[in-house]
Amino acid sequence: MHQHKRNAKFVLGTIVVLVFIFTIYRSGRSSTAPITVMDMKLEQEAFSTDDETSENPSLTSPVSSQDALEEEELRVKQEIINERKKSKYDKFGYDTVQGSMVASFANFGYRPNAVLIQFISNADLNDVIASLKSVENKFNKWYNYPWLFVSVTGEEFDDLEFMEEVKSITNDNISFEIVNDDWFWSYPDWIDMNKISDSRVKLSEFPNGDSNWFRHYSRYFTGFFYQEPYMRGYDWYWKIEPGMELLCDLDIDLFRWMQDNEVAFSFIASFKESKELVENLGQTVKKFVEKFPDYVDSNNFIKFLCNDNDCNNFNLCQFDENFQIANLNFFRSKTFEEFFRFLDVNGGIYYNRWSTGAIQTVAASLFLPKKQIKFFDYMGYAEKDSKFYNCPTDNDLWKNYNCDCDPGLDFTFHKDSCTAKYYDIMDIKKPDNWDKH
Repeated sequence: MHQHKRNAKFVLGTIVVLVFIFTIYRSGRSSTAPITVMDMKLEQEAFSTDDETSENPSLTSPVSSQDALEEEELRVKQEIINERKKSKYDKFGYDTVQGSMVASFANFGYRPNAVLIQFISNADLNDVIASLKSVENKFNKWYNYPWLFVSVTGEEFDDLEFMEEVKSITNDNISFEIVNDDWFWSYPDWIDMNKISDSRVKLSEFPNGDSNWFRHYSRYFTGFFYQEPYMRGYDWYWKIEPGMELLCDLDIDLFRWMQDNEVAFSFIASFKESKELVENLGQTVKKFVEKFPDYVDSNNFIKFLCNDNDCNNFNLCQFDENFQIANLNFFRSKTFEEFFRFLDVNGGIYYNRWSTGAIQTVAASLFLPKKQIKFFDYMGYAEKDSKFYNCPTDNDLWKNYNCDCDPGLDFTFHKDSCTAKYYDIMDIKKPDNWDKH
């Protein structure tokens, strides 16, 4: 009997010691190292049953807790955005220009759905790489926006070395796409091919005046690019011309700035186009405005297109189309789509070589309030084989953005530029000595 009691005491004591050691082990673990998911699984298997786990919801992994937290954050974010959208739709409706951009502007305070895009051919791959490196180094290394490379040759990318080099320069979020052949290469049924031939001869002395490819490209980028499947899910784009170079650091998220300030269209250079290349554009636009007067915004930017106060004649001013940061939903709006169709049926893109830049300039100036158009004065920028060269002439801007450019070469206030009109219309003070550049 005594022997049995001693055995029982020994067993009980052993259990107490083991429990004590285990408790110390657990407390030591919690104070010196985090418990991993695998640790918790092993311990739950050793010391819990399925019934205990189901009855005790505290025995869940930190992964589940993190997922729940992220789901809650997404739910709250969506509630906020939905409330903003409802308020804006009540104000603007759904079919207006402003209504088309409600969803993207309602994303205020959150990361924009934006993409960097280059339209390229196999002939300019070295320029593509140069621009990619420049934008990554001066902007995207801070923000990691996705890149989209679109072949405009009608052929898919087959240069594996090029594709690997692209992937070695930027993040993993890269796409290689090809334009829709039916949208890019096909002539509309109503186009008179004889008129195109005459136009090519007549305009052969002007840049791309005799190019069928340029006419196809202008029509595609003006009216169809925004609808491509590869653009779905994006609200913003930055069109980057192969060979362009950024000359100042851009440690400001341009997409986020435009989104949060409800700016829909931006430009870096403007110029006066040859009158032969915008022939009949002004008259065609007037007919559209007469047919749809309500589409014109009451606080528009139309003075940019006028000679002084004379808006009866187009002054030839337009934004450079090779640099654009813009809201895709503006171009997806009912207003812009009807505007494009009206111009497209006229045939001026093929007969008069109207460019994307000319058409977009008119559209932005008519259908957007002027406060939604932005000139980036702090951006150093150069285009290959082009007169467009931007360098901040303000000394503080030049220093703050770590610019590596010559302000004396800045094109902003050049006699062939129209950007001084932007300053006047927006009532913005011009830099000191602006007229000396």
